[in-house]
Amino acid sequence: MYSKPGSPAIFKQRIYHLNGRKPIQFTSYMRESRKGEVLEYVGMGLGMKLLISVDGSDLHFASYGYFWEIFGIRIPLLGIFTPGKTFLWHRNDNPDEFNIRIEIKHALFGTTFTQAGTFQDVGERIKSTKEILEKEIQIV
Repeated sequence: MYSKPGSPAIFKQRIYHLNGRKPIQFTSYMRESRKGEVLEYVGMGLGMKLLISVDGSDLHFASYGYFWEIFGIRIPLLGIFTPGKTFLWHRNDNPDEFNIRIEIKHALFGTTFTQAGTFQDVGERIKSTKEILEKEIQIV
């Protein structure tokens, strides 16, 4: 996670190293809307509104609506035309290692995506995810 000077967004860069494959890099960013909503943008204007909660030291994210933003206008997408409702659980195991579980469940097709794993911070550790989110975004 990182920020950019002059930008209110929080950027999340992931690099997946899978057996026998080239590394896959994926970057998304989160920001707060004028209405106080937490928005995560995943690319090409596609994004989702998120509810964030804390359980002890664990973070829980749940989507509650996808949108496509073009020329600054957010267009809501019907649930059946999205990947599905996204759930993410984040647990810090130690300062440089964390566990994440992501599930996406579509109303018609059931579970469309699952990811679970232990991840390591391979760069300079600035702050934990929880510290950044508590500072930048009001957690529900």
